[in-house]
Amino acid sequence: ISMADICLVPQVYNAERFKVDVRQYPTIERLNKTLLEIEGFKVSHPSQQPDTPADLRA
Repeated sequence: ISMADICLVPQVYNAERFKVDVRQYPTIERLNKTLLEIEGFKVSHPSQQPDTPADLRA
């Protein structure tokens, strides 16, 4: 896991939040999916934070 991986997950989260179709970037989509299988990424995901607005929670 690199610093780029750590930065990728929240960027993809925000892209999807603002309706960016990340399917046109298959490498980014694949990396994000793989990273989200790692426990550390699951628990630290933006939608899992205590201050996340209710409408954005997972």
